[in-house]
Amino acid sequence: MLTVTALLLATLIAKERPWEAEYTVAFERGGDVHRAVVTARFHWRGGGSAPDSLELSFLGDSSSPSLDSFVRDAQARRAQGDTPDENAVTQSGNSLNIPVRRDGTAMVLYTIELGHADGESNRSYDETPRRLEGFDFWTGRSLFAVPGGVSGRVTFETNDDDVVTTSLPPSGKSGFSFSEETELCETFLTAGVAARPVKIGRSTIQIQIDAALGQDAGVIAAQLERYFETADDVLGAPPPDRSVIVVQKGPQGLLDGSMIGHDASAVVPSAGNDETHWRRLMCHELFHLYNGFLLRLDDRNMWFSEGFTEYFTHRLLADSGDLSSDSFLHELKDWVKDYSHEAGEIGLQEAGNLGAKNNTLIYKGGALTALILDIRLRQASRGKRSLEDVMKALLSECLPGRKKVSRAKLEELVHQIGGKSTQGFFETHIEGNTRLPIEDELAAIGLAVTNDEIALPAMQDVAVKLILCPGMTIEPTGIRIQRTSAKGLEAEDLLVEVAGKSVRDWTSLQMALARFEPGDDVPMVVERQGKRRKVAIELGGRGETIERETRRVVDIEVKPLRDRRAKAIREAIFKIE
Repeated sequence: MLTVTALLLATLIAKERPWEAEYTVAFERGGDVHRAVVTARFHWRGGGSAPDSLELSFLGDSSSPSLDSFVRDAQARRAQGDTPDENAVTQSGNSLNIPVRRDGTAMVLYTIELGHADGESNRSYDETPRRLEGFDFWTGRSLFAVPGGVSGRVTFETNDDDVVTTSLPPSGKSGFSFSEETELCETFLTAGVAARPVKIGRSTIQIQIDAALGQDAGVIAAQLERYFETADDVLGAPPPDRSVIVVQKGPQGLLDGSMIGHDASAVVPSAGNDETHWRRLMCHELFHLYNGFLLRLDDRNMWFSEGFTEYFTHRLLADSGDLSSDSFLHELKDWVKDYSHEAGEIGLQEAGNLGAKNNTLIYKGGALTALILDIRLRQASRGKRSLEDVMKALLSECLPGRKKVSRAKLEELVHQIGGKSTQGFFETHIEGNTRLPIEDELAAIGLAVTNDEIALPAMQDVAVKLILCPGMTIEPTGIRIQRTSAKGLEAEDLLVEVAGKSVRDWTSLQMALARFEPGDDVPMVVERQGKRRKVAIELGGRGETIERETRRVVDIEVKPLRDRRAKAIREAIFKIE
């Protein structure tokens, strides 16, 4: 009986994966030549007669470049060393078609020039294969032409001093295996210097960082390791068994990131000490290795995959000490402001079904959904349970066999903890288009939201007439004063607080000065030569008209709390003591 079962299983597998393949990828890195020479051999295992030809494709979405932009010298051969079959390969867009011999075997050689990555690819920057300082960065999508239904093995060949880093499972002493074409193609690979391995539980994370980032490379690597450890604590589960994290230096101002399979990539211009700069991007992509790879719902619930990831990104940063409560609240104001502008026409589920054009509802509406549920779950359980417990339970459902779970299971777990406080929530705010009750939920933990039309002094008059600073620039943690004639302020001061309110951008500065008039004395806090100083200036503009503009603005004020449970919830989420 066992023999028959095994035979039936083998037959089913053969029908599901009719092709067995062996790829050999020789990476050539030297001088101006950086390329991969790929030899692919295929053997029919599908039973019956093999087809006369085999179509191979480079997997990817509609943004993938056409094949002829980077593949060179595609040749079909009978065996290694034979002369090519003349005119045996036909090429169309992202596909190759090669002949299959009578014995059910097929073989093709092709060369991929890395140079295509700098101008001919339409992929996003962070997914584009390119030459980096110390290593070449490749995607499986750009290396492997695959048939539908294939499993097999890959062997890599490199220069003597180079190392290949991949998350494919090892097979034998020098090879790697794959069970299906997506596993082979949905991966990142590097060839060059060895990656930095990090052990998190039973998992191994290979961190590969562009040496062009200089001393920032060490900062980024150390932070990534901390974030994985924090995520492990929060979710009670390690990341995928094998993952590759590639961080590359990009053009100034570009922040980009993505996850393919169980690998992640990020582009940052630098690290520095900015808590709002690269850390959020890195933490967001890192968390997708949990919520997106290990944990997957069975439908297109982007409000969950992206919105909950955005929420927990900020929670991880706050828990690891890299996001202050002030910065978290500043980000929360942006969520509320942007969500309020678009909420009401469609629900969050429909926004996800429609895709990227509804990013505000997906990311910020989803993040606010996670926050509200977290507050309600903590309140209902008297602080003993939280949204983290829901995520842990979902992960435990998914981990055996990497199965997907239904949204109904998510709702069931939320209702088990939240009881009456969450009844009807999903029907009303996820399926339905009723606006999330943000103000009421935040008021319950002592965060008063102002979301009104307010007359603000025009920014030009604020700078030139009121605070006498005609030269200012926005920085992540405040406003840098370039030129000023105000008594008490100096050039290069970083303005961080006005009249007791944090200032991080033009709107926050306008709001802080909204109730003042020319000639008023206004207390401020600046950072000067690394130290915070309290100053007071007299506003200019006496006898002049200050133009005002009506705008919808969002502000969040921290109120004192007597309710110890509400105070504990606020502190647990936002680290407000």
